Amino acid sequence: MKIKIKVADKEFELKSELKERGVKFLFADEKDEMLHNKFTISVSIILEDKQKITRRFYFFDSQANYEEGKEDLDEESLKWAFRCVIEDGLSATESFEDFASGLGYSTDSIKANKIYKECQKSLKKLLDLNILESELSDILEELSKKGVE
Repeated sequence: MKIKIKVADKEFELKSELKERGVKFLFADEKDEMLHNKFTISVSIILEDKQKITRRFYFFDSQANYEEGKEDLDEESLKWAFRCVIEDGLSATESFEDFASGLGYSTDSIKANKIYKECQKSLKKLLDLNILESELSDILEELSKKGVE
């Protein structure tokens, strides 16, 4: 699936590709038996001169979609994946202490630290797209107005 979307005066091209079927979330507990499809989400920003900058992110679809055998993201799911990428990046703008407590983890949690580092990687990739950190909230707000929640 490949779509174009305009938010916060920026034009994006989003593309999904199934990477793996039936995998656990990153850093899932051993007891966690839920499986998901793992997608690569390519996010390209289309600049004024029509040049593109592209970065890739991983997205784990729902367990329900995996169980139903869905191996493609439709347009709404792709927009949702984009929103999740932005939310992950935004969460890395918080201090680790605030991040951990917001998710119910102890600041001593190795798992929380690993998740935080993944969110920091997402933030860096988003900033590589020439998006300012301050614009990420605007993008989320516009996605909400478009019904992507």
